[in-house]
Amino acid sequence: MKTLKARDHRALGAALASILSALAPGRGRPRVRNIIATCALAAAGMAGATWSLPAAAGSLYWACGSGSWDTTTVCWSATPGGSATSFAPVSGDDAYLTETDATNRTVTYNDNYTAPGLNSLTIDATGTGTMTLQQSANTLAALNEYIGY
Repeated sequence: MKTLKARDHRALGAALASILSALAPGRGRPRVRNIIATCALAAAGMAGATWSLPAAAGSLYWACGSGSWDTTTVCWSATPGGSATSFAPVSGDDAYLTETDATNRTVTYNDNYTAPGLNSLTIDATGTGTMTLQQSANTLAALNEYIGY
């Protein structure tokens, strides 16, 4: 993967400035040929560059019995009811503390999510057991919270 270098930023910035200049109010019709030529030159100058986007937010499901929610404990799964194969959710993720069986679970929160934090936190128990979130310190921030939905 090619890293975007300062010269690439300048070339892209110059191309965008030229496009915006061509589209500026009061200049009559946009100079379409110049816009196309500028884009083509910018694309040619950055041919072979691979652009990496940030990873999309994920959904993680609590997969242990009772345990500690922190950065070092592998108690999360990418699928509901799946095996514990992942570390704790990161900011922007959806975290699910759900229970569908007869097991009573207590999750002790020891992580730290400052605003905006998680995208969502869902706590629900649809089985005969209980799902308890216990927190004695740190910050737990989520844009959306769903409890017993």
